[in-house]
Amino acid sequence: MISKFRSFHKDSVHIDRLNLTNVVVGPDAWNLLKPQPCYININMNTDFRKASKDDDLKYSLNYAVISRDLVSQITKTTGSTKFRNLLELSNYLNKHLLETYKGIQSLQTECILPNANIRCKEVILQTNQEDEHNITSTPTSCKLILKDIQLLTLIGVFTFERLQKQFITLDIEIPIFGTFFPNYRKIIKVVCDYLESENFKTVEALVESTAQLIFQEFPDISGNETSTKENGQILVKVTKLNAITDTLGVGVKCLRNINDFENRSKILLNTTGNTIDNASNTFDLPLKSKATNVNNTQNYKNSVCYLAFGSNMNDKLSNILQSFQNLENVPGNKILDISSIYESEPMYFEDQDFFYNGVIKLQTNFPPHELLRYCKKIEYECLQRVKHFDNGPRTIDLDLLLYFNELQEPVNLNTRDLIIPHPRMLERGFVLLPLCEIIPPDLVHPITAEPIWDHLNQLSKPWGLSKVLPLSGNRTGLKYNIPRNSGTSGNNPTYIMSVINATPDSFSDGDPNFTIDGKIAQIKKNIKDVLAIYPEQKIILDIGGCSTRPGSEQPSIKEEITRIEPILLKLTEELLSDNDNILISVDTYRAEVAAKAIELGCDIINDISMGSLSNDGTAMFELLSKNPTVGYVLSHFRGDVSSMNKHADYSNRDLVNAICEELDVAIDRCLSHGMKRWQLILDPGIGFAKNGPQNIQLIKNLHKFDEYFRSYYPILIGPSRKKFLGTITNELIASRRDIETMAVISMCAGNNTCDIVRVHDPRICAKTLKVVDTLRS
Repeated sequence: MISKFRSFHKDSVHIDRLNLTNVVVGPDAWNLLKPQPCYININMNTDFRKASKDDDLKYSLNYAVISRDLVSQITKTTGSTKFRNLLELSNYLNKHLLETYKGIQSLQTECILPNANIRCKEVILQTNQEDEHNITSTPTSCKLILKDIQLLTLIGVFTFERLQKQFITLDIEIPIFGTFFPNYRKIIKVVCDYLESENFKTVEALVESTAQLIFQEFPDISGNETSTKENGQILVKVTKLNAITDTLGVGVKCLRNINDFENRSKILLNTTGNTIDNASNTFDLPLKSKATNVNNTQNYKNSVCYLAFGSNMNDKLSNILQSFQNLENVPGNKILDISSIYESEPMYFEDQDFFYNGVIKLQTNFPPHELLRYCKKIEYECLQRVKHFDNGPRTIDLDLLLYFNELQEPVNLNTRDLIIPHPRMLERGFVLLPLCEIIPPDLVHPITAEPIWDHLNQLSKPWGLSKVLPLSGNRTGLKYNIPRNSGTSGNNPTYIMSVINATPDSFSDGDPNFTIDGKIAQIKKNIKDVLAIYPEQKIILDIGGCSTRPGSEQPSIKEEITRIEPILLKLTEELLSDNDNILISVDTYRAEVAAKAIELGCDIINDISMGSLSNDGTAMFELLSKNPTVGYVLSHFRGDVSSMNKHADYSNRDLVNAICEELDVAIDRCLSHGMKRWQLILDPGIGFAKNGPQNIQLIKNLHKFDEYFRSYYPILIGPSRKKFLGTITNELIASRRDIETMAVISMCAGNNTCDIVRVHDPRICAKTLKVVDTLRS
């Protein structure tokens, strides 16, 4: 506690924590004039150069003699005299020391009462006396220190902080002028009563309000005109004891004088003595400034808000899409962006179906309360929501999370029917994860002043979420865990995409003599064998009517459709109706073929060209935008089927970063043409516009796709029987490269770097994944 002060020499003698036993120094903790423990710290500035030179104590200050002397003086004095306060005790000690010990050139003392107040760990008076020639003068500086005032208050922005008080400690330093000594008991009581009946979002507001309150309620401590400047400052320091688990405490402090509050409104104290009722479990977020002109539509033209949506009844996706349509039916409303859809377990009331959740970015002319009313109209009138109890099943739920006016300023509200920002958004992964998909990384929460992405990272993982591709007819669609490595055996295992070639010239299994019935029989047998090995296994049957090996002859659109149509018809008719584990995919880069496939009931379009080979490069995206229940594999690709091998030059760029960046551009093109994020599956394009070493580098660094895209999209890899694997093992025949393929599958699935593996032999892949998932779980 000893602070720096002016010195004539660099020498000093100090005595720390000298026990004066029991001394009467004002009322004790129970307001009784009885002896209480008292300690003193003394720092005596002197010149002991001669003592050090001669090694003779008579030329210095003997701290043993001084300690015995002070204890004797206090014991003798308190036998007949009681000190009214710490200031009298301090002045007495200073005068005695300066009169008795001429070697003291300047002096600082601290008188410490450890039991003076039940709320305060120590009450300290610190004085500096720098003029040894004027021992009767007032100290050069003097301050009262109230150390570690302990109290419970409501502070913070997180929901758990709003519903439960937490311990804080305060240190308060008050300047003392002349002979006036403030009543620290009253100061402590007023401060504790105020803070325990108030609530704050920030510790910054708490400490400044505390300083203002002390000046307001105890005006005498501000001293005279000259003492309202630097030497008339109050210091307030707050420490939150349990805010961050890896620290003893965190907090802030401020120095303020009375002039700092000249234009501030007076703090109104709670005269009833009531404190905040935390038993009610209500979220009371304090806002010092309410949003203005909330009913003035003109001020809110082209505002932007973020709305969370959720549904767990009937056809969930249909409910969600209908709510979007209803929002956009109103002039002035325009949906700017939509997150992926995430499946989450129900909170609070668990006996209900899983939810589909997500977030939209909406441009609107509605002020917040008007937008809220319209959202409620959509819920209860348009989609016939019936609310039997809180947190129960619902056709649709639309919640306002964040709102920014036309100047891009955050609008904060705390009213009975609407709180913005949403009070519970920071504790819900099923809100934060989709929100972070569609906001800039640097978007700051208006209340916490932290980037919202940081709040997501602070949530405990796993979040119990799965990203889903909802299929038509309310079928269970493609689903994978978020984060990916939270999956265990039986819980969204890695999907097998089984290659079904309806081509005579495939590089690995082309057969010009195959028959439809023979192909279907083989597919059924494969599925039966796979499910016998791994009953929980999810299978995607990927039908291809056009070979994409480099330099292959491309059939006409009509011929491609002729090849896939009969197989697709039989598969949808015979397999999909009674097996929810099976999805149908069509491998094509042509929008016309994709349109026919969707008409015949396929679930996914697997496009190796990143959309670039379909007419003007947008036809595929526009088709998929009209079919939001159909997935789309967006594969990294360059050039065309005949020239792609000539486009493997990445100009000394980092290969994975280059691929991610080019996929990111393609994602933006998809979304700009109306596709939904939940439709997208990313394929890094092994073997397409990449040579052998690049394929190996890509496989070894698949984890970077998660880092770049933040696990927002499922990852598909297709290494099956590729030439670069044969180069490693010197296997020239493609159909004999399944062992090499399974080595890649084992590595990628075991490292949780992919969600779907595209293979030619699903049976040995099922065995591989069964072992991998068992070991991983």
